[in-house]
Amino acid sequence: MDDSDIQSYNMSEYDNVKLTEKAAQHLLGIDHNVIEMSAIGGGCSGMSYEMKPLPKSFIGSKTDKVFESYGVKVVVPYSSYVYMTGLVIDYNDDLLNGGFKFDNPQAERSCGCGTSFSV
Repeated sequence: MDDSDIQSYNMSEYDNVKLTEKAAQHLLGIDHNVIEMSAIGGGCSGMSYEMKPLPKSFIGSKTDKVFESYGVKVVVPYSSYVYMTGLVIDYNDDLLNGGFKFDNPQAERSCGCGTSFSV
């Protein structure tokens, strides 16, 4: 095997957790400048997303991963980071299917409601 047999990947595009502009606008509109995004056991696919607002003065721990999109800080606890790498959080204000939508490249399967997944 030589160097030409090895593929190189730019992990920086996959290791972030991002909000779309619409999701960020919604969160800022309800005065949530800092949120925590984590994965918890449960849901019909095995794991569920949990999003909760944090105080603007939140400092976090040394192991938390902190990302920022459009003026909103997204805090991911170390224990959830492996499940969240590459996650894009969108918001849809449709009457029937409105709410936050999660596009997770780590998910091998997700349920119809889009709030649970498996890896």
